Amino acid sequence: MTYNDLYENEISVFCKDNDFMFLRNKKILLSGATGLIGSYFVDSLLCNKDFDVQIYALVRNKSTAQTRFLKHINDKRLTFVETDLSKEIDFNKNVDYVLHLASNTDPKNYALFPVETMITNFYGCKNLLDVAVRCKAKKFFLASSCEIYGTSEEEMFEENCGKVNPMDVRSSYNESKRASETLCVAYNKEFNISTVIGRFCRIFGPTAKPTDTKALSQFIKKAINEEDIVLKSEGNQKYSYLYVSDAVAGMLCLLEKGQDAEAYNISEDKNIMSLKEIANYIAKQKNVNVVFSLPSKSEMNAYSRAINSILKIDKIKKLSWQPKVTFKDGLNKTIEYFNSQEK
Repeated sequence: MTYNDLYENEISVFCKDNDFMFLRNKKILLSGATGLIGSYFVDSLLCNKDFDVQIYALVRNKSTAQTRFLKHINDKRLTFVETDLSKEIDFNKNVDYVLHLASNTDPKNYALFPVETMITNFYGCKNLLDVAVRCKAKKFFLASSCEIYGTSEEEMFEENCGKVNPMDVRSSYNESKRASETLCVAYNKEFNISTVIGRFCRIFGPTAKPTDTKALSQFIKKAINEEDIVLKSEGNQKYSYLYVSDAVAGMLCLLEKGQDAEAYNISEDKNIMSLKEIANYIAKQKNVNVVFSLPSKSEMNAYSRAINSILKIDKIKKLSWQPKVTFKDGLNKTIEYFNSQEK
């Protein structure tokens, strides 16, 4: 991730269009600060140099985090805390908000490192909830996922309990997210800590890491490199997608207005395209082709088992939030950004 005019202008516009005032003079502790959502969130909070906020970012590697946030390296509002989320977290400062955004969201790693995936999700959530209780946080936010619905064919409202096969190693991600949600509800009941859960659909945007193996990221990467896009299925699957700025705006909405021990879908509910349609659209933008190839066994193990994962967002809309960036506009913005990185 490199700062340039394109990205900084986008962050500036986002900050003008969204209300951060409830976070003024607040202290925030978050995991996953260098991730897709976390990094956009941090850049947004630090955009206005006069905005008084204190961010404590839990990171695995301080040097890597400093490189990602090079623009803010001398900003005293951002403090890095090097830690292992799977172990008890040594943090004792009082904070207002605790956000658990860290997660292994790379499908390839679900298959290769299912144990680590589960540990980061569940124990990371547990250890951060302990910090929230100890440090008297006003609210705890869990970044959950549409994956908790599994292969359910019912409409994906929050009341849908989902359908997940616990004997499938790919479920290491799904089940640990489901258990983390239950843990948030349990901590709310037992320790009286305010918790709220955001179930994100598939998020994309300029802050995606180059190593991301999700299908959409691979499509964009191939097209940017003027290579044919490889589709390893018939491409009939339909998923909800959301541009990263809307994901952060949805999270802000839940931090401010979300009800205790409640889960909310955060998604775009229009312009739903099949995987094949998405591949063809991206290919057309860069004048490349879409080709078909049989997936390897390890690739098959990493693929989502869902074929129609469309999130309904009536619940969060009642909090006066709705997405602003259409799927195609988001794709165009992402392609434009990665194009600018190649120059």
